[in-house]
Amino acid sequence: MIFRSKTRQRRDEASLWVVRLMPGNATVDDLEEFKRWSARSPYHAQAFREARRLWEAAKVAGREVEERTATRLSFPRPANRDPRVGRRAFLGGMATAAAAAGYGLVQPPLGLWPSLSDMLDADYRTSTGERRRIDLAGNVSIEMNTQTSIAMRPGDSGADRIELMSGEGVVTTQAKALEVISGAGRVWGRDAAFNVRQDMGMSKITCLQGTIRVVCGTVEASLGARQQVSYTARGMGAVVSVDPAALTAWRTGFLVFHDTPLRDVVAETNRYRRGRIVLANAELGDRVVNARFHLDRIDDVIEKMANAFGATATSLPGGVVILS
Repeated sequence: MIFRSKTRQRRDEASLWVVRLMPGNATVDDLEEFKRWSARSPYHAQAFREARRLWEAAKVAGREVEERTATRLSFPRPANRDPRVGRRAFLGGMATAAAAAGYGLVQPPLGLWPSLSDMLDADYRTSTGERRRIDLAGNVSIEMNTQTSIAMRPGDSGADRIELMSGEGVVTTQAKALEVISGAGRVWGRDAAFNVRQDMGMSKITCLQGTIRVVCGTVEASLGARQQVSYTARGMGAVVSVDPAALTAWRTGFLVFHDTPLRDVVAETNRYRRGRIVLANAELGDRVVNARFHLDRIDDVIEKMANAFGATATSLPGGVVILS
Protein backbone atom coordinates (compact mmCIF):
# COMPACT_ATOMS: atom_id res chain seq x y z
CA MET A 1 0.00 0.00 0.00
CA ILE A 2 2.84 2.37 0.80
CA PHE A 3 4.47 1.59 -2.56
CA ARG A 4 1.22 2.22 -4.41
CA SER A 5 0.69 5.45 -2.50
CA LYS A 6 4.16 6.74 -3.40
CA THR A 7 3.71 5.72 -7.02
CA ARG A 8 0.40 7.53 -7.21
CA GLN A 9 1.94 10.58 -5.54
CA ARG A 10 4.77 10.69 -8.11
CA ARG A 11 2.26 10.40 -10.95
CA ASP A 12 0.16 13.21 -9.51
CA GLU A 13 3.21 15.39 -9.02
CA ALA A 14 4.42 14.62 -12.56
CA SER A 15 1.06 15.62 -14.01
CA LEU A 16 1.17 18.86 -12.06
CA TRP A 17 4.67 19.53 -13.37
CA VAL A 18 3.48 19.14 -16.95
CA VAL A 19 0.84 21.79 -16.32
CA ARG A 20 3.17 24.00 -14.29
CA LEU A 21 5.77 23.98 -17.07
CA MET A 22 3.28 24.98 -19.74
CA PRO A 23 4.26 28.15 -21.64
CA GLY A 24 3.22 31.29 -19.82
CA ASN A 25 3.39 29.55 -16.43
CA ALA A 26 7.01 28.48 -15.98
CA THR A 27 9.71 30.67 -14.52
CA VAL A 28 13.46 30.05 -14.26
CA ASP A 29 12.94 29.09 -10.60
CA ASP A 30 10.26 26.59 -11.67
CA LEU A 31 12.65 24.95 -14.10
CA GLU A 32 15.35 24.68 -11.43
CA GLU A 33 12.86 23.23 -8.95
CA PHE A 34 11.67 20.75 -11.55
CA LYS A 35 15.23 19.57 -12.19
CA ARG A 36 15.67 18.95 -8.46
CA TRP A 37 12.37 17.07 -8.31
CA SER A 38 13.16 14.85 -11.29
CA ALA A 39 16.62 14.09 -9.88
CA ARG A 40 15.22 12.63 -6.65
CA SER A 41 15.07 9.16 -8.17
CA PRO A 42 14.75 7.35 -11.52
CA TYR A 43 11.09 6.80 -10.63
CA HIS A 44 10.43 10.54 -10.56
CA ALA A 45 11.99 11.03 -13.97
CA GLN A 46 10.06 8.03 -15.32
CA ALA A 47 6.76 9.38 -13.94
CA PHE A 48 7.32 12.66 -15.72
CA ARG A 49 8.21 10.94 -18.99
CA GLU A 50 4.95 9.01 -18.78
CA ALA A 51 2.96 12.16 -18.07
CA ARG A 52 4.70 13.95 -20.90
CA ARG A 53 3.93 11.11 -23.31
CA LEU A 54 0.24 11.65 -22.62
CA TRP A 55 0.62 15.23 -23.80
CA GLU A 56 2.71 14.16 -26.79
CA ALA A 57 -0.02 11.69 -27.77
CA ALA A 58 -2.47 14.56 -27.76
CA LYS A 59 -0.62 16.02 -30.76
CA VAL A 60 -2.37 13.58 -33.09
CA ALA A 61 -5.70 14.18 -31.44
CA GLY A 62 -5.17 17.91 -31.71
CA ARG A 63 -4.63 17.66 -35.44
CA GLU A 64 -7.85 15.69 -35.77
CA VAL A 65 -9.58 18.42 -33.78
CA GLU A 66 -8.29 21.06 -36.21
CA GLU A 67 -9.45 19.04 -39.21
CA ARG A 68 -12.90 18.44 -37.76
CA THR A 69 -13.18 22.10 -36.80
CA ALA A 70 -12.25 23.23 -40.31
CA THR A 71 -14.85 20.87 -41.75
CA ARG A 72 -17.57 22.13 -39.42
CA LEU A 73 -16.78 25.74 -40.27
CA SER A 74 -17.49 25.07 -43.94
CA PHE A 75 -21.14 24.21 -43.25
CA PRO A 76 -23.91 26.49 -41.97
CA ARG A 77 -25.42 25.65 -38.61
CA PRO A 78 -28.87 24.01 -38.95
CA ALA A 79 -31.68 26.40 -38.01
CA ASN A 80 -33.59 23.72 -36.09
CA ARG A 81 -30.65 22.47 -34.04
CA ASP A 82 -31.57 21.57 -30.46
CA PRO A 83 -29.98 24.26 -28.25
CA ARG A 84 -29.63 21.83 -25.35
CA VAL A 85 -26.24 20.28 -24.77
CA GLY A 86 -26.14 16.71 -23.50
CA ARG A 87 -23.66 15.33 -21.01
CA ARG A 88 -21.83 13.33 -23.70
CA ALA A 89 -21.43 16.39 -25.88
CA PHE A 90 -20.17 18.40 -22.92
CA LEU A 91 -17.59 15.76 -22.01
CA GLY A 92 -16.62 15.47 -25.66
CA GLY A 93 -16.00 19.21 -25.75
CA MET A 94 -13.80 18.93 -22.66
CA ALA A 95 -11.77 16.17 -24.30
CA THR A 96 -11.47 18.21 -27.49
CA ALA A 97 -10.20 21.22 -25.55
CA ALA A 98 -7.66 19.07 -23.72
CA ALA A 99 -6.44 17.55 -26.98
CA ALA A 100 -6.13 20.95 -28.59
CA ALA A 101 -4.22 22.26 -25.55
CA GLY A 102 -1.85 19.31 -25.74
CA TYR A 103 -1.25 19.87 -29.44
CA GLY A 104 -0.61 23.57 -28.80
CA LEU A 105 1.93 22.66 -26.15
CA VAL A 106 3.86 20.40 -28.53
CA GLN A 107 3.43 22.50 -31.69
CA PRO A 108 2.70 26.13 -30.72
CA PRO A 109 0.48 28.02 -33.20
CA LEU A 110 2.27 30.82 -35.08
CA GLY A 111 5.33 30.14 -32.89
CA LEU A 112 3.75 32.17 -30.09
CA TRP A 113 5.59 30.21 -27.38
CA PRO A 114 8.46 27.68 -27.11
CA SER A 115 7.80 24.00 -27.77
CA LEU A 116 7.64 21.57 -24.85
CA SER A 117 10.90 19.88 -25.89
CA ASP A 118 12.74 23.22 -25.91
CA MET A 119 11.38 24.12 -22.48
CA LEU A 120 12.28 20.87 -20.79
CA ASP A 121 15.42 19.63 -22.57
CA ALA A 122 17.35 22.92 -22.71
CA ASP A 123 19.94 23.79 -20.07
CA TYR A 124 19.83 27.46 -21.07
CA ARG A 125 16.97 29.32 -22.69
CA THR A 126 16.00 32.89 -23.53
CA SER A 127 12.45 34.13 -23.84
CA THR A 128 11.06 36.48 -26.48
CA GLY A 129 13.10 39.68 -26.57
CA GLU A 130 15.65 38.39 -24.05
CA ARG A 131 19.39 38.21 -24.65
CA ARG A 132 21.95 36.73 -22.30
CA ARG A 133 25.57 35.60 -22.12
CA ILE A 134 26.77 32.34 -20.59
CA ASP A 135 30.40 31.54 -19.79
CA LEU A 136 31.52 27.93 -19.82
CA ALA A 137 34.74 26.26 -18.72
CA GLY A 138 37.74 26.45 -21.01
CA ASN A 139 37.24 30.07 -22.10
CA VAL A 140 34.06 29.30 -24.02
CA SER A 141 31.25 31.85 -24.10
CA ILE A 142 27.87 31.97 -25.81
CA GLU A 143 25.84 35.10 -26.46
CA MET A 144 22.25 33.92 -26.78
CA ASN A 145 19.78 35.83 -28.89
CA THR A 146 16.00 35.89 -28.43
CA GLN A 147 13.99 32.64 -28.32
CA THR A 148 17.08 30.47 -28.05
CA SER A 149 17.46 27.06 -26.40
CA ILE A 150 20.83 25.41 -25.75
CA ALA A 151 21.61 22.02 -24.23
CA MET A 152 24.91 20.67 -22.96
CA ARG A 153 25.82 17.30 -24.52
CA PRO A 154 28.58 14.81 -23.66
CA GLY A 155 31.56 15.25 -25.98
CA ASP A 156 34.18 12.95 -27.47
CA SER A 157 37.95 13.06 -27.00
CA GLY A 158 37.80 15.77 -24.38
CA ALA A 159 36.07 18.30 -26.63
CA ASP A 160 33.13 20.27 -25.30
CA ARG A 161 29.82 19.82 -27.10
CA ILE A 162 26.67 21.90 -27.04
CA GLU A 163 23.47 21.71 -29.04
CA LEU A 164 21.61 24.71 -30.40
CA MET A 165 18.07 23.36 -30.22
CA SER A 166 16.53 26.53 -31.62
CA GLY A 167 17.28 30.21 -32.01
CA GLU A 168 20.65 31.91 -32.44
CA GLY A 169 23.89 32.51 -30.64
CA VAL A 170 27.44 33.76 -31.07
CA VAL A 171 29.94 31.18 -29.84
CA THR A 172 33.47 32.19 -28.88
CA THR A 173 36.10 29.61 -28.01
CA GLN A 174 39.72 30.10 -27.07
CA ALA A 175 42.33 27.33 -27.01
CA LYS A 176 39.81 24.56 -26.31
CA ALA A 177 38.08 22.69 -29.14
CA LEU A 178 34.30 23.03 -29.24
CA GLU A 179 31.63 21.14 -31.17
CA VAL A 180 28.21 22.70 -31.78
CA ILE A 181 25.28 20.61 -32.97
CA SER A 182 22.65 22.50 -34.94
CA GLY A 183 19.89 20.64 -36.74
CA ALA A 184 21.26 18.17 -39.28
CA GLY A 185 24.87 19.35 -39.02
CA ARG A 186 27.77 20.10 -36.73
CA VAL A 187 30.33 22.85 -36.34
CA TRP A 188 33.85 22.58 -34.93
CA GLY A 189 35.93 25.54 -33.82
CA ARG A 190 39.05 26.43 -31.82
CA ASP A 191 40.27 29.99 -31.25
CA ALA A 192 37.30 31.19 -33.26
CA ALA A 193 34.04 33.11 -33.04
CA PHE A 194 30.99 32.14 -35.07
CA ASN A 195 27.27 32.79 -35.25
CA VAL A 196 24.93 29.79 -35.31
CA ARG A 197 21.25 30.15 -36.16
CA GLN A 198 18.56 27.50 -36.50
CA ASP A 199 15.12 28.41 -37.77
CA MET A 200 12.38 26.35 -39.46
CA GLY A 201 14.69 23.39 -40.07
CA MET A 202 17.50 25.47 -41.58
CA SER A 203 20.82 26.20 -39.92
CA LYS A 204 23.00 29.16 -40.91
CA ILE A 205 26.62 29.16 -39.77
CA THR A 206 28.65 32.36 -40.04
CA CYS A 207 32.33 32.64 -39.19
CA LEU A 208 33.17 35.91 -37.45
CA GLN A 209 36.78 35.24 -36.50
CA GLY A 210 39.31 32.47 -37.08
CA THR A 211 38.44 29.31 -39.00
CA ILE A 212 35.65 26.77 -38.41
CA ARG A 213 34.62 23.46 -39.95
CA VAL A 214 31.00 22.69 -40.83
CA VAL A 215 29.74 19.18 -41.63
CA CYS A 216 26.30 18.13 -42.83
CA GLY A 217 25.98 14.50 -43.88
CA THR A 218 28.91 13.73 -46.17
CA VAL A 219 29.51 17.37 -47.14
CA GLU A 220 32.09 19.49 -45.36
CA ALA A 221 32.98 23.18 -45.60
CA SER A 222 35.75 25.29 -44.09
CA LEU A 223 34.78 28.89 -43.28
CA GLY A 224 36.91 31.92 -42.67
CA ALA A 225 35.86 35.32 -41.35
CA ARG A 226 32.85 36.91 -43.09
CA GLN A 227 31.80 33.62 -44.69
CA GLN A 228 28.48 31.79 -44.21
CA VAL A 229 26.99 28.46 -45.17
CA SER A 230 23.42 27.15 -44.77
CA TYR A 231 22.13 23.59 -44.59
CA THR A 232 19.03 21.53 -43.93
CA ALA A 233 18.44 17.80 -43.62
CA ARG A 234 18.49 17.73 -47.44
CA GLY A 235 22.03 19.02 -47.77
CA MET A 236 24.39 22.00 -47.65
CA GLY A 237 24.41 25.11 -49.80
CA ALA A 238 27.33 27.07 -51.20
CA VAL A 239 29.62 29.22 -49.08
CA VAL A 240 28.78 32.93 -49.43
CA SER A 241 30.20 36.22 -48.16
CA VAL A 242 28.12 38.24 -45.68
CA ASP A 243 28.25 41.43 -43.64
CA PRO A 244 28.82 40.19 -40.07
CA ALA A 245 28.13 43.60 -38.54
CA ALA A 246 24.57 43.66 -39.87
CA LEU A 247 24.03 39.98 -39.16
CA THR A 248 25.02 40.29 -35.50
CA ALA A 249 23.66 43.80 -34.86
CA TRP A 250 21.32 42.20 -32.31
CA ARG A 251 24.30 41.91 -29.97
CA THR A 252 24.26 45.71 -29.59
CA GLY A 253 20.47 45.98 -29.49
CA PHE A 254 19.63 46.69 -33.13
CA LEU A 255 18.13 45.09 -36.21
CA VAL A 256 19.72 46.20 -39.50
CA PHE A 257 18.20 45.55 -42.92
CA HIS A 258 19.79 46.23 -46.34
CA ASP A 259 17.59 45.74 -49.43
CA THR A 260 15.48 43.23 -47.51
CA PRO A 261 11.95 42.24 -48.60
CA LEU A 262 9.33 43.31 -46.08
CA ARG A 263 8.23 39.70 -45.59
CA ASP A 264 11.72 38.89 -44.29
CA VAL A 265 11.73 42.01 -42.11
CA VAL A 266 8.42 40.90 -40.57
CA ALA A 267 9.69 37.36 -40.02
CA GLU A 268 12.79 38.66 -38.25
CA THR A 269 10.84 41.17 -36.18
CA ASN A 270 8.50 38.42 -35.00
CA ARG A 271 11.39 36.77 -33.21
CA TYR A 272 11.78 39.75 -30.89
CA ARG A 273 8.22 40.74 -29.98
CA ARG A 274 5.42 38.98 -28.16
CA GLY A 275 2.53 38.11 -30.43
CA ARG A 276 2.79 38.03 -34.20
CA ILE A 277 2.86 40.39 -37.18
CA VAL A 278 1.01 38.86 -40.12
CA LEU A 279 1.30 40.11 -43.71
CA ALA A 280 -2.07 39.85 -45.42
CA ASN A 281 -0.82 41.27 -48.72
CA ALA A 282 1.69 39.29 -50.83
CA GLU A 283 2.55 42.34 -52.93
CA LEU A 284 3.30 44.31 -49.78
CA GLY A 285 5.74 41.60 -48.72
CA ASP A 286 7.81 42.25 -51.88
CA ARG A 287 8.54 45.85 -50.93
CA VAL A 288 12.22 46.47 -50.13
CA VAL A 289 13.35 47.80 -46.76
CA ASN A 290 16.54 49.62 -45.77
CA ALA A 291 16.31 50.46 -42.11
CA ARG A 292 17.75 50.19 -38.62
CA PHE A 293 15.48 49.47 -35.66
CA HIS A 294 16.15 49.50 -31.93
CA LEU A 295 15.18 46.24 -30.24
CA ASP A 296 13.96 48.12 -27.17
CA ARG A 297 11.37 49.79 -29.42
CA ILE A 298 10.56 46.86 -31.65
CA ASP A 299 6.96 47.94 -32.28
CA ASP A 300 8.36 50.93 -34.18
CA VAL A 301 8.71 48.48 -37.07
CA ILE A 302 4.92 48.27 -37.39
CA GLU A 303 4.32 52.02 -37.42
CA LYS A 304 7.23 52.85 -39.72
CA MET A 305 6.44 50.13 -42.24
CA ALA A 306 2.77 51.09 -42.30
CA ASN A 307 3.66 54.73 -42.90
CA ALA A 308 6.36 54.00 -45.47
CA PHE A 309 4.21 51.73 -47.62
CA GLY A 310 0.75 53.12 -46.95
CA ALA A 311 -0.31 49.92 -45.21
CA THR A 312 -3.02 49.45 -42.59
CA ALA A 313 -2.09 47.91 -39.23
CA THR A 314 -4.94 46.14 -37.45
CA SER A 315 -4.26 45.08 -33.86
CA LEU A 316 -5.84 41.91 -32.46
CA PRO A 317 -5.70 40.31 -29.00
CA GLY A 318 -2.51 38.52 -28.01
CA GLY A 319 -0.19 40.99 -29.71
CA VAL A 320 -1.25 39.89 -33.20
CA VAL A 321 -1.05 42.66 -35.82
CA ILE A 322 -2.34 42.33 -39.40
CA LEU A 323 -0.50 44.44 -42.00
CA SER A 324 -2.53 44.91 -45.17
